[in-house]
Amino acid sequence: MTHEIASHAPTPDRLFDLEEALKKTEITHFGPATLASVACGTRVTNDDLLYEFKVCTNASPEEAEAADELLKATGITVRYASWEITLTHDEILQRTTKIGAHLIKSLMKEKGWESVDAVLDTSASLPENIGKKVIEEAGLNTETTASKPYRVACAGAIAAIVDTLADPEMKDKRVIVLALEPLSQHVKPSQCGSKDTIPLPAIFGDDFATIGFNTDDFEVVGPRTHIIDDGAHIRFDADYSLLPTDETSIPKHYTFGERGREISSITPNRVLLAIQKPENGMPSSMYGRGVYNFFVPETIRVLEDVVERAKRQGINVRQAVMHQPSLKVNQGLKRRATEKHPNLAGLDIPDFLLGQIKRSNSSSATSLVVWQHLAKEGKLDPNQPLLVCAPGIGSAISAGVIVPAK
Repeated sequence: MTHEIASHAPTPDRLFDLEEALKKTEITHFGPATLASVACGTRVTNDDLLYEFKVCTNASPEEAEAADELLKATGITVRYASWEITLTHDEILQRTTKIGAHLIKSLMKEKGWESVDAVLDTSASLPENIGKKVIEEAGLNTETTASKPYRVACAGAIAAIVDTLADPEMKDKRVIVLALEPLSQHVKPSQCGSKDTIPLPAIFGDDFATIGFNTDDFEVVGPRTHIIDDGAHIRFDADYSLLPTDETSIPKHYTFGERGREISSITPNRVLLAIQKPENGMPSSMYGRGVYNFFVPETIRVLEDVVERAKRQGINVRQAVMHQPSLKVNQGLKRRATEKHPNLAGLDIPDFLLGQIKRSNSSSATSLVVWQHLAKEGKLDPNQPLLVCAPGIGSAISAGVIVPAK
């Protein structure tokens, strides 16, 4: 992207070609599981955001330097945005459906699958029926391929994996967990015009990722999804509505903190979380310190519980895949885990990777992207226990230890 953002119409030489973008899809194996991802959108660097800040504010050199430090503090160097690509809601859904179908077909071809038993689609805000549209677009049988939406923000992909492996009725099933995150749609380029709001376009971007596995190949130990009201430190408009919870559908490993039941909707066919609407006229808002102060201690509590229950079953886990919201949150989790919680001292929480691999916080897709990168680099052993964990705003914190089936 040149030094202009979505507040300007795209010039012909900058038009986005979806087919070309999809050719960059990466596929990686993790033992018998397969991961695939593609970051689709216009590439936006920190220099692009800083230039927009200068233009919007007529910033002094000192103000520009302060904004530059804010951008660097996120740890993210590149994000992919669709501000210029999908200008209407229908365009967002059409483009996302095509990307999701492409990922499913790519993954199935790689695995040699001719059918899938279930597609669990995760997203921060997309409508509940997008998964069914993707299944149809991919050419799968809509009568025999189950669809289940997870709308628990960043925790979606991990929650879907953990739930599936913990469900005794899902034995010997071919499952695809599909993260569809056109997350930049919750950001406006005008948010670059303030030091208070520039972290939003700095952190959030589009990404799309999937994992496919047969449930007989893995087990989950110590599963836990904890739902608790986080005080709405991040807000945006969600494109779905909560239904009353079916109490008989709540998995045994779900727990609820303050107002957890009020902000969640769990039925046999969906898992949804209430996201509060922004109040500032923008598509999103964030109180960064509040996010940090809530998620670091709450996530640590879930991690301790999962690791301790795994240990009681004779499983010592060292390797981990975790959602990476930002550099500071990741550093806070690592520091607190290693310095203040002896039970977690042996857990290898990965360093912040998104800046290095030029991806951004893309809600539920982030954990799968991090997982794929670590697997591709040979930094994960699929034959050893793996702790997976992701906190999602609202909030839901999902975790479990995945072990190869005996």
